[in-house]
Amino acid sequence: MYSDGGGEPARSRPADNGKDHKEPKLIRLSARLPRLALTRATLIPRLDISGLVLIEAPPGAGKTTLVSQWSAARPDRSGVWVGASRTESRARFWGVLHLLLTARETVEPAGAFSREGLIRWLGPLGEQTIIVRDAHRITDPEILEDIVRVVRACANIRFIVFGRDLGALLARADGAGIERELLTREDLLLGEDETAGYFRLLGYAEPERAAAAGGSRLDGTFGTLHAVAHGNPAHPLVTPSGGLLNGGDTVFDWYLDRVRAELATDASYTRFLALGLPDEIPADLISAVTEGDSEATARISGLLNVGVFGPDARDADASGRYPLILGPRLRARMVTELREAYPTQHAAAARRVIRWKMRNGYPAEALARAVAIGDLDLATEVVWRNFGPLMSRHGSVVARSLRRIPLGEIRHFPMLCMTLALVYNSSGLTRLRGTEYFGLALAAVRDRLVTAPVHERALLLSMQSVANRVIGRFGPAVAAAKLAEDAIIALPLDARETLGPVLPVLGAHLAITLHYAGNRVHALEILGAALAATDSSIPEDRVHVLALIAGISAARGDFSKTREALARLDQIGPLVAQNRLYLTTLEATARATLALEQGDPDRAVGFLETYREELETSEHWPAALSILTLADLMRGMRVGAITRLESRLNDERRPPIHPLVRSRLTILRADLELFGGDLARADRLAAQLISSDPETVLYRARRELAAGQVRDCAVRVSELSLDSLSPRWQVLSKLLLAAATVDDDDPRLSLDALEAALAILAETGVTLALLAVPHERLVRLEARARVEGRVALADALTVRLGSLPNVWESAPEHVHLTTRERLVLRHLAHGLTAPEIARALTVSPNTVKTQSRSVYRKLGVSTRGDAIMRAARLGLIGDPTP
Repeated sequence: MYSDGGGEPARSRPADNGKDHKEPKLIRLSARLPRLALTRATLIPRLDISGLVLIEAPPGAGKTTLVSQWSAARPDRSGVWVGASRTESRARFWGVLHLLLTARETVEPAGAFSREGLIRWLGPLGEQTIIVRDAHRITDPEILEDIVRVVRACANIRFIVFGRDLGALLARADGAGIERELLTREDLLLGEDETAGYFRLLGYAEPERAAAAGGSRLDGTFGTLHAVAHGNPAHPLVTPSGGLLNGGDTVFDWYLDRVRAELATDASYTRFLALGLPDEIPADLISAVTEGDSEATARISGLLNVGVFGPDARDADASGRYPLILGPRLRARMVTELREAYPTQHAAAARRVIRWKMRNGYPAEALARAVAIGDLDLATEVVWRNFGPLMSRHGSVVARSLRRIPLGEIRHFPMLCMTLALVYNSSGLTRLRGTEYFGLALAAVRDRLVTAPVHERALLLSMQSVANRVIGRFGPAVAAAKLAEDAIIALPLDARETLGPVLPVLGAHLAITLHYAGNRVHALEILGAALAATDSSIPEDRVHVLALIAGISAARGDFSKTREALARLDQIGPLVAQNRLYLTTLEATARATLALEQGDPDRAVGFLETYREELETSEHWPAALSILTLADLMRGMRVGAITRLESRLNDERRPPIHPLVRSRLTILRADLELFGGDLARADRLAAQLISSDPETVLYRARRELAAGQVRDCAVRVSELSLDSLSPRWQVLSKLLLAAATVDDDDPRLSLDALEAALAILAETGVTLALLAVPHERLVRLEARARVEGRVALADALTVRLGSLPNVWESAPEHVHLTTRERLVLRHLAHGLTAPEIARALTVSPNTVKTQSRSVYRKLGVSTRGDAIMRAARLGLIGDPTP
């Protein structure tokens, strides 16, 4: 189906310019011939007989003409034209129909395109006619079954389907027993009067005689009529300008020559041809372009490739003009003629079309055309004016268009390099390919920064920050992010308006850089400004910014802000975009974090299940890894958590992470050793930590507490400034102080710290901080509170402890494997493949695969390497070979 860029329909495309749309009227296709010349009045009533009309005939038989004249004769009918493609998917077919029939209202989030959902959606729409042309291209049987089911269930919906081979749809309709009307090639044969009308249109003095001379060869195809006309030298084909028509499609040539004769200058004709680049040209558009008719321009609904557009079919107007449609063959000839004869005018007119599409919601087509004519400056403007929609809805089209630009040329255009790199980076399947273009973008930015105007400088610095971050150069990334922020703040109002469409995207990426550099508060401030700058017509930008706010707030332990952002995301509904997973990864980690804080590790893991493949290659993988590791710990699988964490941290194929992020993952790894009582190994890991990080200070404090060095712990925690700490760290620092001083003679310091910690915990919901404090210390705190008469405080702590597992006292894990599973595990550890293990054990390879899956499940892992490491830690096999 034709679309403005090939992407799937977005979840939410509000009405253009915020205007309310009335009930959609049939988007009419002007007849290929004037109705006065070739009317099919005898056939038109047959298109009204049933809810499913099938027109099966070869190309040129007059199918489009017949349906066009039916639409012109039924001005009261509502509906749409759509054209099918060979790669039609079911979701895309109904998604485009939804956009057309509902005037771009929001798609229902769940089950909208299930069979039942289709019937619930189409049933209340009122009487609608859906015209599907080139239906022989539909190869998905589910679409054909949908059409039959809808016709049978919805009396208000009619389908007129035409193409050259409709046998599959016809068989389904007959099998379902629904009433249908079938017109074939024989039904479309032109009668003598209609044939005479054709020759009358061509200017024949005796059209009836010409028609009679054609005899039985006049079978309804215009090609045959053309051959008959040229085969009669007594009747030359005279054009409106007095010339002779020779070769090509006679009717289209006649129209084209008529337009040329009526236009005043070659320049005006060239403008007409340039706007003939779409397959079809509405008459109003011809008038607007050739005559500068502003009123006509206002009536143009848009240069769409979705559906078929144009004015209502009608007779010639006062100036003798007819509604006009140009087929692909004629269009190709016109474009060739235009480029060769009028190169300057062609380029100027093409740029006008590109800018119109760029500003009116068709950026993918605008970008493709800008690249096609070699205007990469214009392509850059298209990208930054429509960055959000291009990335989320048309990523595949962007990649196809920009890949065509030679590296030697694209390297001079940093925005294009960055866009292609980000398209690749938004999918785990192509992320590695983005590295080359990030490098090109950096080089292009350096070349252009010196001479760039103020608004472009802000854009280039932001791009420089993103590119450096993604390829692992975090120092330059943070420095460029700060410069970019300063440049954006210093922008004058007009420059800020120029950058308006891309500001939310810039803010999102600057915030990601600052977040992973440890400056989460500042990142959230930038995201707040970015959210205010988002356009309601681009839901992808709003979803991405809100997802980042939710994820970063959850990482800080600010769960009130997390829940607020998630509630706004719920109001928007699920996103239907090509890079949906990339945009919403931190939304998933935020929801998983809340589930962990509520003591539900299984639910937390469930939130990340959809993102498993995305997280393998995403720069957000550390956030998910922390959640999955804590979930293993809370489920009593400490050794499994260590295995997971070590294998991921040592995997060099993963995207690079900021040293601060690696340090915090190492803290989590050291905590796992503390929980198991291995202080020596925890100390070896702690040697890798960043000393200035408050999280490192808190880790060293709880290590001292675990070792019984309570005074050192209390001193270290007391030196921290609470105002600079996140809610999570505030709770943990107070808990550590309370636990370190629980045995003091004066209990007030300890119990006051406990009370302050529980107060923050009650306000924010940061319960996992309790896991980091030795359980026996918390039990002593509870007892001390009761002894001192602070029963409410003791009860509050008891409730909190009851909702969380005791990770400090986990019994040694025991995994029961059958004898055969142990044998399979041993062979896996020696590097044997499934067929080799099957031969050794004299069983089938399928049996080995089943037993291997059972071993993985019992060990809580998903790969052979993780299984071997986990089994070694549990003593099921010897230490794995280094």
